[in-house]
Amino acid sequence: MRNLPLLLLSLLCTCGPAPSCQAQVPDTLITVTKLPYPEARIFAPPVREGLAPSRHEQSEHPHLSHLPSPEERGRGRGYESCIQTRHLRLREAELATLTKAHKKDWLKYIPSLNAGLSPALRRDQDGNFSSRLTPTLSLGINSSLIYQAHRNKQQRAATRESIIKRSQLKEDIEIAKLHRLQRRLEVETDKLNLHNGVADIDRQLFTLYQKQYENHDISPEEYLLKRKTFLLQELRNQDQITRIETLQYEIENLAGCLSNPQAHHPTTTKK
Repeated sequence: MRNLPLLLLSLLCTCGPAPSCQAQVPDTLITVTKLPYPEARIFAPPVREGLAPSRHEQSEHPHLSHLPSPEERGRGRGYESCIQTRHLRLREAELATLTKAHKKDWLKYIPSLNAGLSPALRRDQDGNFSSRLTPTLSLGINSSLIYQAHRNKQQRAATRESIIKRSQLKEDIEIAKLHRLQRRLEVETDKLNLHNGVADIDRQLFTLYQKQYENHDISPEEYLLKRKTFLLQELRNQDQITRIETLQYEIENLAGCLSNPQAHHPTTTKK
C-alpha cells in the first residue's frame, strides 16, 4: 500500500528521468459544452455561409439582433415592390384599352341637323289655296342614343372598378404568398445553420477517425462505417442547401422582377 502512489504516478508519467517526466497529452482535443446546440459556440458568426443567424445564435450574440430577417431582406431587395409595379403596369394597360375604346363617345350627344324642301299651302287674296315647296331646317336629338350612351358610361365605370379591384386582389394574394415563402426560407435557413454546426463536429470526429485508421487503431470495417455515416450527413446538408435555393428561386419567380432589385443578396455556399 505504501508503493501505491508511486505506481499511480508511473502510470500518469512517461518513462525517463524525473525532471523530464510529463503527463501524456492527446493529439486531438475535443471541447465539450453544456449547450443543447454546441455549434452555436463552435461556429463563429462570420462562418455562417452568409445566411441569417439562428434564434439561438442571436441570443448568444446580441450584436447580431439588428441583422434583418429573410423577410426583411426580401422587402429590402424589392421583391414586394416588383409585384406592386408589375400589377400597376397591368392595370394601366387594361384601363388604357378601356379608355381608348370609348374615347369618342361624346359624338353620340351631337344633335342631327337636316335641311330640305317641304310643301306648304298658301292662300291668296281671292281665297284660293296654292301649294309650293319651301326650304326647311330641322334639328333632332335621338333620346335612345343618349340613354344608351349613359348606360355605356355606367358599364365602363363598373368595368374600371372591377379591373382595379381584381388587380389589387391578385397583388395582395401574391404578396401574402411571398411572405409565406420568406418565412419558410427563414425556417429552412435556421435549420441549415444547425446542420452546419453538427456537420462541423462530424468533420472533426471524422478527422480523428482517419488518424485512428492510419495508426491501425480501428479496423477497416469500422472506418468505412464511420465514413458512410459522415457522407450521409454531408448529403443531408446538401439536400438542405438545395431546398433553400429552390425557395429562393420560387421567391424570385413569384416577384417577377425585370431586373435584380439589389446587387447583393444572401447566398449559400456548398461545402
